[in-house]
Amino acid sequence: MAAPFYLNHQPDFERLISFGSIAIIALFSLQRRQILPLLLLIVFIKLLQFPISYFLKTLDTALVYYLCSALIDLVMAFCIVHYHDDSALLKLFRAKRQGYVPQVYLMALLLAFSSLIACLQAMEYVIYTMDPAFYGESKPWIYQHQHAIKLTLKTLFELSIWALLLDPNRWKILQKIQNKFLAP
Repeated sequence: MAAPFYLNHQPDFERLISFGSIAIIALFSLQRRQILPLLLLIVFIKLLQFPISYFLKTLDTALVYYLCSALIDLVMAFCIVHYHDDSALLKLFRAKRQGYVPQVYLMALLLAFSSLIACLQAMEYVIYTMDPAFYGESKPWIYQHQHAIKLTLKTLFELSIWALLLDPNRWKILQKIQNKFLAP
């Protein structure tokens, strides 16, 4: 969990630890097979991150970079929410539908918040390029704190992946999410 804090300059090792943690979660949750399709989606999304991040880094305009990363975060949130209970994926892992997985909505919330931060950063960039005197002597706030914000969001997303090990029937916060948003 602490890997993002200590390995800022070694992203490959950080990714290796992230995939290793997903493998450990899959190993511990073999008896609850309904989580395995979600873990497969997360691995797929993390694998797509490599070419997408390379493409986004080649963009010349910071505004396009921020808006594209916001859109990608929203697409990832949609895919996780929409396809975590897909019948084809459940059939692939020989799992049965056993109710909802409220942790999915925590992950989607974090991705939506990440998208919001990227949009706000794009807005700051536009304001800064139109009128640099708007912020006075200081840099824009999100730009100044972007590394800490991204690190916090990465860590919270990793924690939400580890939360998949929790049984929703035994934790009150997961029951509240399930009752509020998922009850028919």
